[in-house]
Amino acid sequence: MSDESKKTLLNEGTVRRFMGLAGIQSLANPFLRKIEESEELEETEELEETQELEETEELEEAEELEETQELEETEELEETEELEEAEELEETEELEETEELEEAQAPQALADKIIEEVAKKLPNLEVVDDTREQAMLAEVYKRVLKNLNG
Repeated sequence: MSDESKKTLLNEGTVRRFMGLAGIQSLANPFLRKIEESEELEETEELEETQELEETEELEEAEELEETQELEETEELEETEELEEAEELEETEELEETEELEEAQAPQALADKIIEEVAKKLPNLEVVDDTREQAMLAEVYKRVLKNLNG
């Protein structure tokens, strides 16, 4: 072995003292700073990504909520419309029934008036209440309408 391989290495403390005397900063400081900065940068990027992801999720949730509300409103509107249609149908049916009843009563009322007029002109006329009377009144009503429309 040669003398060169037996040379002792300088002590770390000695090297630091000489570097301090020479005004040289630690070689590890810039490296550590770069590592710290890159870690901070990575943390910042991760934080930003997390915030963006949270914002995106919040927007998606808000959109889903809006869609759900719109669907609910649409369903409520459809139900309301169906109820209104059902009510209108019921009212229409009631109105038709009322009109049918009035139409059924109209011949009777008209027949009563005709009977009164005839009774005034023929005081000796006596009207008997039976089923033939109804048929006669209906026939009179039809003829009167035919003559009026005629």
